[in-house]
Amino acid sequence: PRMQCFSKEMYEDIRVDLEDISNRISNRGDRGHFIGGIVRLAAHDFMDFDRNAVDQLGSDGCLDFSHSVNAGLSDLWCDDPIACPFKALYDDKYSSISRADFWVAAANAVIKNASPNRQLDLPFLWGRTDTDNCPNSSNRIPEPTGCDDNEAVFISRMGLTWTDAVALLGAHTLGRGDANFSGHAGTWVQDDRESTIFDKQYFQEVVNRGWRQRQTNVADNNWTWGGNNRGVMMLNTDICLRFDIDDLSPCCTNIGQNCRDNSVQGIQCRDSSSVRPEAFQAFNRFLSGGGNDNDAFFAAFSSAWVKATTNGHDSLIGLVDSCESSSSPTQSMVPTSTRSNVPSMMPTLTHNPTLTYKPTQISTEEPSSAPRMQCFSKEMYEDIRVDLEDISNRISNRGDRGHFIGGIVRLAAHDFMDFDRNAVDQLGSDGCLDFSHSVNAGLSDLWCDDPIACPFKALYDDKYSSISRADFWVAAANAVIKNASPNRQLDLPFLWGRTDTDNCPNSSNRIPEPTGCDDNEAVFISRMGLTWTDAVALLGAHTLGRGDANFSGHAGTWVQNDRESTIFDKQYFQEVVNRGWRQRQTNVADNNWTWGGNNRGVMM
Repeated sequence: PRMQCFSKEMYEDIRVDLEDISNRISNRGDRGHFIGGIVRLAAHDFMDFDRNAVDQLGSDGCLDFSHSVNAGLSDLWCDDPIACPFKALYDDKYSSISRADFWVAAANAVIKNASPNRQLDLPFLWGRTDTDNCPNSSNRIPEPTGCDDNEAVFISRMGLTWTDAVALLGAHTLGRGDANFSGHAGTWVQDDRESTIFDKQYFQEVVNRGWRQRQTNVADNNWTWGGNNRGVMMLNTDICLRFDIDDLSPCCTNIGQNCRDNSVQGIQCRDSSSVRPEAFQAFNRFLSGGGNDNDAFFAAFSSAWVKATTNGHDSLIGLVDSCESSSSPTQSMVPTSTRSNVPSMMPTLTHNPTLTYKPTQISTEEPSSAPRMQCFSKEMYEDIRVDLEDISNRISNRGDRGHFIGGIVRLAAHDFMDFDRNAVDQLGSDGCLDFSHSVNAGLSDLWCDDPIACPFKALYDDKYSSISRADFWVAAANAVIKNASPNRQLDLPFLWGRTDTDNCPNSSNRIPEPTGCDDNEAVFISRMGLTWTDAVALLGAHTLGRGDANFSGHAGTWVQNDRESTIFDKQYFQEVVNRGWRQRQTNVADNNWTWGGNNRGVMM
């Protein structure tokens, strides 16, 4: 990285400077084209990431501006200060930042400026290094021919989900296509004014309009809902997310509207629910709420954007309050320049940066207490794993062993499941739980002051008390998950620097009751800002351990037997789908399910 510090003041300066440049563009279409171009620049820089390649690329400030797939971006990033004020801004004021960091920070800035009431304040971590040669980059940018391209880029190479892909393509609400560059001309939304606003209008346009192909049976085609000369369009890669157009047969996406073509007026495009169900459901979720309710879209976009812009970087850090006052021997502000799959031990300089959208203003105040230690090394992180493996292996009964390691994961999960992005006391992973509350019953058998009964707590007290409880619980959960995964395959990333809270009266009320998906939605989607895919993945951790009737009232393992309850794999999902589960008691909310006799030791 070119600089030793990236302050919150500098980050805000970038936003203000770009707002000033944007406001000096009087034509709304040109203004949308400018801000949309900045987002496209950052996106093309991260869309070349390939997790399976030797040269993974990703956000590295490297694009081939002469390649057709990047056509038009050289009109944004050129050496003429009059024609390219965005590049001139970088050269004159921010060249101490890597291009990669500047492009991401600038995209964050214009998105915030364009969102209603500047509502979407995307998280930002810095420390990306620039690459000057990326010959494989352009070949990885998706062609706009259909969802095979979306899948290859977002799912297969970038490791994202269909929900992430749909959210990211929602950025098409900004700007316009240009026939001189891509061959596709028009805005994705109704008019130039709408193309300057970052909201869920893109999804409303896809669903509500009667889109038809300008040319039928053509892969590199686009769609319109007006006459051929109307300045609106969608690409195949947009329409395919909500409709099954894989065979490119002539159809209209909404025959209840005037499709402006009698040959397709009565031919309704099939929806994508059977071929891309997650993408289809993402549209439904983003369109939920009132016309001005962007929360579901903003939450998903924030999550996807952070994944996309940090892919391939293991040492990014957070913004500091002041570069003058933050030079402290206790925490380095210089990120390492490595890019690998090894999780970084570098702390962020802001307390536990939340990588999700917050509808309320993000506080810039410092946490009440600082992290307990000055350094968290990879050696210490590995020591925690080895120590917990040793404790686990000394538990001879497999059921008890599964209960122990599952309990550690449950402890970390209960600590983060009380996060509420909409609350004043957001909580989250802060080392604070009410162990006397029924929702946390049993966890005091793991975290108590008796070193014989609670070896996990004793390990912390004796060896790792320089670490915050919050960091230790997360590191420990990562450790037992790695140990329990086949061939220690799952090595979860880890960032440290969480501070402990000693009083959290609202925590227990936010932990989900096991009564149904309304509870899941309230916790994971509404309060934590995650997706349903995230929620399903997290509940897959139930493959470890067992329920105890003395604590939760629900007894049994989620998987077939005690041996399976010590293995972290996809068995939970196989059990849910393949067994013949039935309720033990019917019409009871706080109930559980079994596939054996009522006394069989399995449950859901």
